[in-house]
Amino acid sequence: MLKRLIASCVLCLVAATSQAGTQISFADIPWGSDGATVKARLLERGFKFVQVDAEGDLQFNGTIDGERAGLFALRTKDDKLVKWIITIVPAERRALDFYRRLKRNLGDQYGTAAIDREVWSFPYADGGHVGQEDIAIRAGKGLLHAAWSTERALPAVVIEVTDRLLVTAAYEGPGWSEELNRRRANAAPGAGF
Repeated sequence: MLKRLIASCVLCLVAATSQAGTQISFADIPWGSDGATVKARLLERGFKFVQVDAEGDLQFNGTIDGERAGLFALRTKDDKLVKWIITIVPAERRALDFYRRLKRNLGDQYGTAAIDREVWSFPYADGGHVGQEDIAIRAGKGLLHAAWSTERALPAVVIEVTDRLLVTAAYEGPGWSEELNRRRANAAPGAGF
């Protein structure tokens, strides 16, 4: 929970790091695209449409860089794409490698990450994690996340490795802050926003 809160807050704090003229986006699908466009573009890329959830968000399954992935395309009530939530399920013992490769690819695309943290806590600090990274991450003793943004504003992307050894990416576009506020206002108490 704390990692998710940190990742969400990171987006408000990151400095301008996107390379000049490079728009942060996922799969070259423009922010504000309607659901039909999002669905068509992802189907072209081999993703399988799963469902539209109660909020009107689109869910897909497929592969990213050879690994199983689930995607949510979050939309406003007037059908504009404002956020991607992507969960990659790397094969056994490959989460850290996949994360580092994704971080390198995003760095090539958007420049130096504004936030790039790889923190190993006792007893895995000071090199104790080497060869035991998966164990340390599962135990909550390894924190790995990186973030990029455009001029201290959205769009932005945050990636991390979860304690379940999943790699997640959250791409937040223009309009997401307002949509998040709307969802929070309409959510049932304890909904977890």
